[in-house]
Amino acid sequence: MKNASWLGLLAAAVMAVGTIGCAESPAAPPDADAELVALKERANNLAAAAQIEGTITPEIRSAVARLSADIKAWNAQTGRTDISVSEGVRRTDEAKPRTAPRQSGGSMYCCEKYFVDGWRMCFLVTTECQYWPEGQFLGPPCGYTCITIWPGK
Repeated sequence: MKNASWLGLLAAAVMAVGTIGCAESPAAPPDADAELVALKERANNLAAAAQIEGTITPEIRSAVARLSADIKAWNAQTGRTDISVSEGVRRTDEAKPRTAPRQSGGSMYCCEKYFVDGWRMCFLVTTECQYWPEGQFLGPPCGYTCITIWPGK
């Protein structure tokens, strides 16, 4: 009988330790592929909104900032780069004002509000139009947040 009680106690202890271990384990990580699909959908919806609006509204700009933060968090959590974010500067067309020149020796240049470059969609995050002095080879810098969605990933 002593052996039977000892085995019973051992079995109970193993089950208790196993239960404690399960209770303390973290929840399963969310499905990275499902999150990726949702992030891509949000990016495409923002691109459509920018095209429909013809400009980057404050609402679109803040949605781009939120999506950018969510993509960076997803990249860090998963270690994947199927979708990524970059910030960059692009110059307006070389010495080509977008509006009539000012009389004071300069021109008003306007940045593209949204553009697609290969797999990237870029949203303007700086001032739309800027005065730029005459004689400058390149127009003023235009700052963008770009979201890249790699195909086949």
